[in-house]
Amino acid sequence: MNAKPPSDNDKNNTNGKTKNGSEKEAKPTSTPSVKKTDTSNKKNKPRRPIFKGNLTGRIALFISLFTLLLLVTGIGGGYWVWIQNQKSIKTQNQTINTLRQAIGDKASAQNLQQLEQKASQLNEHLQAQNKKLDALSQTFQHAKSLKQRDQQGWIIAETEYLMQIAQYRLNLLHDPKGAIKALTLADQQLAHLNQPRLLPVRKALIAEIQSLQDFHPPDKTTLLLELNEIMQHLVLQSPLVPGLANSTASSTAQHPIAPKTKASGFRGFIDAVWQSISQHINIQHYSHRITNLSAITTQANVLQSIYVNLENAKSAVLVDDNSVYHQSINKTEKLLKNQITSNPTKSGLLKTLDKLKAVNISPPSPALGKALSLLHKESTASDKGNARKPTS
Repeated sequence: MNAKPPSDNDKNNTNGKTKNGSEKEAKPTSTPSVKKTDTSNKKNKPRRPIFKGNLTGRIALFISLFTLLLLVTGIGGGYWVWIQNQKSIKTQNQTINTLRQAIGDKASAQNLQQLEQKASQLNEHLQAQNKKLDALSQTFQHAKSLKQRDQQGWIIAETEYLMQIAQYRLNLLHDPKGAIKALTLADQQLAHLNQPRLLPVRKALIAEIQSLQDFHPPDKTTLLLELNEIMQHLVLQSPLVPGLANSTASSTAQHPIAPKTKASGFRGFIDAVWQSISQHINIQHYSHRITNLSAITTQANVLQSIYVNLENAKSAVLVDDNSVYHQSINKTEKLLKNQITSNPTKSGLLKTLDKLKAVNISPPSPALGKALSLLHKESTASDKGNARKPTS
């Protein structure tokens, strides 16, 4: 079973055979024996196994190392980018903070001024609201007092209202008669109450009525009519004598130009021009003397000044300006005395001016209000007394 391995001689014999199976003699070789021994040792030495996947493993190792290198490079690059982003963000934040501080410093003055204006507006609004609250409180208190009034309180309130109407009629409308009627009705209301504590009020009320009856304001309509009458009597005179100014047939003489024979040359041209002009000119001859035109002009200026002064006096009557009224009347009287000489109504006009000069167009009105203040005190005390009474 166990076969012996072939010897070296057998191998050499086998190698010495030809391809055709014939045996040939072995040729002697010139190779030293030592080299043969080495060759035989190499042939006898076992060969290393050759693996087919060695190249694939190297490629996989290279790819792994390259991937690891890329990963390390990517991590390093990402960290570097992150560091740069952090620095950029920090720089941007610092810039933003600087800009915010600069903008805040720049806008602080404007904002402060705007805030001050808003604060002042709010303060004014608050004051207005406080005033409204005070007015509402007073209105509430007044309504509360009105609710607690009895019949006597309502009569006193009506009397106060009548006294206020009297003041309105006298001070604003300049109607003393209407004021007398209102105060008379108020006195009748107080007489109807028949309260001894109201006697001082009635006494002051009667005194006010008497002062109104003694008050006689000027009649403005009469003053205006008299001023208009003076203006109508001051008429500008004509420069001609009245008889001469009205009659034109007796004083007008027309002289026609006799026709002449026509001349030739430049002389004929002059005559033709003169005739054409003479046809549009009427020559009148008066036997009376014409008044001096300079004197008429002076009189016209004086009358114009008088008209202006009288118009000022009329305006002063309408607005109750006593000083302007008397200044205008005095100027008119002075001009009429010194400048107007030929007016037949001069004396009558001066008398009318003296009468107007004595008129006070804005006399002081009687003082009203004492009776109203006394009655107001009485009504306030009565309301307080009613408020202290317990309500059932």
